Amino acid sequence: MRKMNIGIGLAPGGQCCGGATFDPVVDLAAKPFIWIDPYDLDSMYQESNGKTPVTASGQPVGLVLDKSQGAVRGANLITNGNNGVYSADITGVTGLNASVVRDTAIFSTGSVKATVTTPSVTGALLQTLTLTAGELYEVTCDGYVPSSNTTKVLNIGLGGVSTGLSSNVSVADAIGSMRCTFTSGSGATEIRGYIHNPSVAWGATSDVGYFKNLTVKHIPGRHIFGVPGNTPTYIEDGDLRAIAFNGTSQFLYHYKAPGFSTDKMVIIAGKESNSAAQGIYFNYNNNETLNGYVGLVANATSAGGSGYYANTFRGTAAASVNLPTSFPINNRHVVTAIGDIAAPLIAGRVDGVEDATSAATQGTGNYAEVVNMSIGARLSNVGAASQRWSGRIYQMFIVGDELTPTELSELEAIAAVAADVAV
Repeated sequence: MRKMNIGIGLAPGGQCCGGATFDPVVDLAAKPFIWIDPYDLDSMYQESNGKTPVTASGQPVGLVLDKSQGAVRGANLITNGNNGVYSADITGVTGLNASVVRDTAIFSTGSVKATVTTPSVTGALLQTLTLTAGELYEVTCDGYVPSSNTTKVLNIGLGGVSTGLSSNVSVADAIGSMRCTFTSGSGATEIRGYIHNPSVAWGATSDVGYFKNLTVKHIPGRHIFGVPGNTPTYIEDGDLRAIAFNGTSQFLYHYKAPGFSTDKMVIIAGKESNSAAQGIYFNYNNNETLNGYVGLVANATSAGGSGYYANTFRGTAAASVNLPTSFPINNRHVVTAIGDIAAPLIAGRVDGVEDATSAATQGTGNYAEVVNMSIGARLSNVGAASQRWSGRIYQMFIVGDELTPTELSELEAIAAVAADVAV
């Protein structure tokens, strides 16, 4: 990850909060939460299927890995064919419109050589796995395509090509790497290798591709996605790092499962607003009439307009609190919203100081992700958004539980370091 001098993006156990060691992954392990950290470039990708890492300011953000469980990859689930290395055999590999053999001409330790027999949808079916529905998996593979091919592009993908392809190997006579991520459906999942030039042509008869070091690894967490054409932007501003939303078209979302479904929620954001227009910077479900709704509004007209915040939480009944203090736009702050259906309680804090509370009833039940969760807009469904917010997120924690005073202050301190403000 990128070198920092303000303490965020550190490995677990990094120093923060006045010298105390607090690691959210360890110290909040018993609580469901999401951690968004723009200072960790290893957690962000430009496309929603994770083909291309974010490496520089100004690039789109299409996938943000949740760091609550470390954003670590599990063990390789490819166990046949010498764990996808093919050093001794190609057990588990089946040709699909192609013949497949083990070959050592390109990779001396062995690979799968796929030769197209019928120009169609694939060069080789590498593996069929049964995965956990709704979970995110990363697929990687090395490849080689010869210059003698009619089609000089290799991809890996999930089942049919319509589900999206990986980054590709497109330099002939050179070994390259491919990667992508996907959210698993139910039942058997086909991990395929393709001889395919997207939108141009499938491999011609006798075209070949070489595949080696296939991995499929689980990435646990509640990850956040963008929609092509509506993705926010990664921004570097001096030592600051943020995900920026333009207030007109950009947002991130998490679709339905696995939601928290708890009667307590805390959202902590190191953020700034860059427009005086009202916008929802965090939304759970899409309408105040839906049970389980949470909506956090910046520049709320109900609270006084530019610079004011309003928080709405709902079990079976909606309740809101308007923060009475104005915080000018284009200024960074740590903003915390707390909801508790059972108490009942709604609280708003800015820069570590409580600014408003309400004990109005929220009815019963839980904050449940019935529709979706979104950042930067209210999202009625994927691709349709309203009340878009213009601003930057420097750090965000979304916790589906009550926090102790120590946990709350520690997370606010981490967000404060990221936003370069005092709490």
